[in-house]
Amino acid sequence: MSEPPTEPGKGNGGSFWTSLSGVMTAAATLLTAVVGACALVYQIAKDDPASQSAPPGQSAAQPDQDTTQTRAPRTTAAAVDVATALWHDTLSIGNSGVDFDVSPPNTKGGGALDIYDAGNVLSSPGDNIAKWTKTGQPTAADCADVLDRNAVNNIRVDVGVRFCLRTTKTGRIVYIRVLGENDDRPEVEATVWAAP
Repeated sequence: MSEPPTEPGKGNGGSFWTSLSGVMTAAATLLTAVVGACALVYQIAKDDPASQSAPPGQSAAQPDQDTTQTRAPRTTAAAVDVATALWHDTLSIGNSGVDFDVSPPNTKGGGALDIYDAGNVLSSPGDNIAKWTKTGQPTAADCADVLDRNAVNNIRVDVGVRFCLRTTKTGRIVYIRVLGENDDRPEVEATVWAAP
């Protein structure tokens, strides 16, 4: 007697999708689809200028954004409270002084003089400088407190010295760390906050 004919696509073992070759084909198809979708998402994200990464502490620049006045902070917001700062960057302090009441600070002279290089010391027109001796970085409130208690009119310039400054015109609070020298002038990192 002859065997009954089988349906197309079915062998004597049952459905194609329940066989080992069917399961392997389905798994390979699914894996290919997932990898393809991931590659597409990566390519779209890579081509989008708004999603491109920037250095820590700085957002990616938009095509028509003016970046001439603001440079990336040299430390993170966790180290110094730059999130609430008016300005944060490095600069050199010469004998013509620095005016921190404008952003970016004026280092060319001709404004309110907050601090200037007087040889081996940085000087202020009044008792507006206080050395920061505690561990960790101060906040604007920390600097205001130490200035209220320990302000003097000058501080010795040594690499690593940290101090707070109150501006003469508006009372802004500035945290300064001496990094070294640049053309025989103290190179410092400064963070400027609004007056408390």
